[in-house]
Amino acid sequence: MKKTLLLLFFYSQIYSQDYKKEKSVFKHSEEINSIATTNDFFATSSIDKSVIVWNYKGKKIYKYKISKGKINALKFIPKSNVLLIATTEKKNKQNRHILKSIDIKGNLLKEFIDTTLTQPYVDSLFLANSNSVIKAKSSIINSFPSLNISENLNIPKVKHGLSHAEFIQSISIAPSNKFIATIDYFRTLKIWDLNGNIIYKNQIYNNKKKTNIFFISDTTLFITPNMTLNFESNNLEKVGDYEKFMTSPLNTKLYCYFDYDFATENEKVLDIKSGSVNFVNSEDIYSIKTIASEKYFVNLGADRLIRVRSENGKTLTTFGKTKKESSIFRGKRLIKYSDITEIGISPNSDYIISGTRLGKIIIWKNQ
Repeated sequence: MKKTLLLLFFYSQIYSQDYKKEKSVFKHSEEINSIATTNDFFATSSIDKSVIVWNYKGKKIYKYKISKGKINALKFIPKSNVLLIATTEKKNKQNRHILKSIDIKGNLLKEFIDTTLTQPYVDSLFLANSNSVIKAKSSIINSFPSLNISENLNIPKVKHGLSHAEFIQSISIAPSNKFIATIDYFRTLKIWDLNGNIIYKNQIYNNKKKTNIFFISDTTLFITPNMTLNFESNNLEKVGDYEKFMTSPLNTKLYCYFDYDFATENEKVLDIKSGSVNFVNSEDIYSIKTIASEKYFVNLGADRLIRVRSENGKTLTTFGKTKKESSIFRGKRLIKYSDITEIGISPNSDYIISGTRLGKIIIWKNQ
């Protein structure tokens, strides 16, 4: 009997996780749009143009703010407490897309400048990727000439110093901390060393505008939705039949989840090595964001609840409910239980951070 109880206790500790609210703080004035974590600190950015770095007690370490523009992505360099911030800022009325590093006191350490960019290349890149914008502007100008809408595409100027020609949407750090990968809205991928030198550059062709990147080794990246790239050998391989999903990797597993543009309601976990698939009970949940720690997948559903899942997709816990409000999503009626817009998890899974539409931060601790 004692042995049975011990076994039950042992398995409950492995397979049951319970996150409780540790603290909530309200230092941003608008929606949270990015969260980055280490095991000791986390950072949040907001549409209010600020970044705040915190400890897990909810104490503010420092605040960094830009005067005009937008903060697009955050990422800590592990074991260094250096935070990478991807911003779009204004320079003489032109957008300047830049990656910068900030120390734990909020001091600017470096701006990563791509010295290989030329203005003719940037101009041609914008023209090639802006056909729909050009047509839309022309249509409005012809229909409503009194609005005085400019035909200018607001193309960034190389002379101002650029990391990318368009805004950076994802950042990843190599396991050794030697390399930084960035990808922009035009899906130009760049690998940098810590001194700001570009060691690899390539154009990625997929069916997504929203593309995330993850280092899975020092020389290999996973590029959502379905590619692995060894940039040392320049070898790109596709994981077939999963192009329509959003994806997030954890070890050899790939969580495949909802996409706004395609009919992908059934979520699943794919083992990339064996090819086996575990289907996830996701009816009417629609995970709109999935992240991973060293142990777990974490979903933010369209119902705005947070779900922690095992590596095989088993639901371990669900939390985050603060209200009950009926809404329409993809033509279906569902209940929204919170205003959560963004989530993050510490690498060791001890903490989950959520941010809301109104700028509220909640720290959830693993019990």
